[in-house]
Amino acid sequence: MSNKMPPGPFKLLIGVLLLSLAIRGLKWISGVDPYVRGPFDWVALIAAGLGLALALAVAVESFRKARRGEYGEPAPGEAPDGPRNRLLMFSGVMLVVMAATLSSIFSLLASTDGGDPHTAGPLDWASWASMGLIFVSILGLIAWLARKGFM
Repeated sequence: MSNKMPPGPFKLLIGVLLLSLAIRGLKWISGVDPYVRGPFDWVALIAAGLGLALALAVAVESFRKARRGEYGEPAPGEAPDGPRNRLLMFSGVMLVVMAATLSSIFSLLASTDGGDPHTAGPLDWASWASMGLIFVSILGLIAWLARKGFM
């Protein structure tokens, strides 16, 4: 049993999220109307959606491994539950990444809906609610870390 998660899915997740960011940068540089959804936006949405699915899959897989006890032996001097706690911490961080990606998707949809940029529609409210989800998930992760004695 390995003590680490395989780097493949995590590296793929980082690559997909950077691709989504690069596509948004290309749209910004190209001077396309920012309030209308175009091809750049659809490609960025597809990349962000793939990143969302990958983040969820990596989080669920690491949680599953921690739940089933599929982790290696602790390092010398480490607590017996150290590898399990690392997997759970990694799973929590991936859930925060997933929430941030969801917020990014809602923000992109809200900003390119073609409506008045000075009024709030349902997509704007969903974007703000997802930002609140990020805040709550980060606070929950910090509380869990403090409870486990990592802080």
